[in-house]
Amino acid sequence: MIAYFLTLPAVDDILLLTVIFLLLVMSAWSGRFIDHRALKINPTGTAVVTGATLTLSGLLIGFMFSVSIRGYAARGQAEVREAQSVASVWQYSLLLPEATQQTVQGLLANYLEDRIRFFREGTRTQGQGWSRLSQENQYRLWLAIIPYAGHSATPVMASVLSVYNTLLTAQQQTHSVWKRQVPDAAWLVLMLFSMSACFLVGQQMAGGKENFPYLFILPVLTTLVLFVIAEIDLPGEGIIRITPDDLTLLSETLRSGSPSPFHELSLKVHHVQR
Repeated sequence: MIAYFLTLPAVDDILLLTVIFLLLVMSAWSGRFIDHRALKINPTGTAVVTGATLTLSGLLIGFMFSVSIRGYAARGQAEVREAQSVASVWQYSLLLPEATQQTVQGLLANYLEDRIRFFREGTRTQGQGWSRLSQENQYRLWLAIIPYAGHSATPVMASVLSVYNTLLTAQQQTHSVWKRQVPDAAWLVLMLFSMSACFLVGQQMAGGKENFPYLFILPVLTTLVLFVIAEIDLPGEGIIRITPDDLTLLSETLRSGSPSPFHELSLKVHHVQR
């Protein structure tokens, strides 16, 4: 039972939240109970240091949040590109002979399901497996149209091949942004600043029981912000992730037999510059 609980995805989120919170509370608690003679000798200087540390910590947290949000937005745009590329290939497959068309559309449906699984289960291990399956389907798609392309070297066929190439390009663009945006060194600096800020605030609130409840305000707020940044920065993991809404909508549209996947897809997908 315990082993099953430890394998649940939410356990990692709970552990991360708990570790960050304990580190910051321990920092604030340590500041409350150290030697406070420095505060009595130079309270103004200590207040200046505390204010400067809080300011720098806030600026650093804001910058890291901005970086993680940009990475999240880039992954969302990558999912839109993949939906658009699959819809384009499906439409251009209608220009192929009927036998080849059925083969290509069957392979494309499998490819679409693999990409949906990748975005839903895109952890490091599972994502690599779904990426490998989608690459195999891409290779089969090329093998299906190459014989026809060799016997029909027309501008229309050149356009078909160009559109098919967008599948590979879109998947490569997804993999290029499917990674953490905040490096480990930046996380280390961010945690040091956050712990220092909590320590200094705890030092300022020493000497009275009436200040004890306020000791937890900064650690709690900082923990929530750092937790959100960490969740956004982990692609395919955690509670904040990119969901394949556009790919799922496209899959439902194609299964319904709609002649134009772009018609319903345009209601959901925004324009993304290639």
